[in-house]
Amino acid sequence: MQGEIDQYGFERIQLTSLIALNQLIAERFDLPPRPYTTDLRAALELVIWALDHDDFPYFAIFKSADEAFPSKPFGVGFARKMWRYAETGALAICLDALYQLKQIEVDLKLDEAE
Repeated sequence: MQGEIDQYGFERIQLTSLIALNQLIAERFDLPPRPYTTDLRAALELVIWALDHDDFPYFAIFKSADEAFPSKPFGVGFARKMWRYAETGALAICLDALYQLKQIEVDLKLDEAE
């Protein structure tokens, strides 16, 4: 799965399902296929990947309805003072890992049923 490279060197990919996002994660991090976006234990494999592969690994996560965006209480950061927010901790980990560790910006357009 390939996206377009923007002027800053980030790859931009539009996805319409969590299944496609899970496939992208497995492909780009060379990990086995798993439900990374819905299983927090699976998503934590991306934290382990960062510890093993990043020169200066960093990871933080928090849950706070007061500090996050409406309906996105989970904040995750693989870089200091940079946060990605999502509905679940697993999804926040996945999106920020792709952005911070692989320079991939995912535009996730899910159906209401998903």
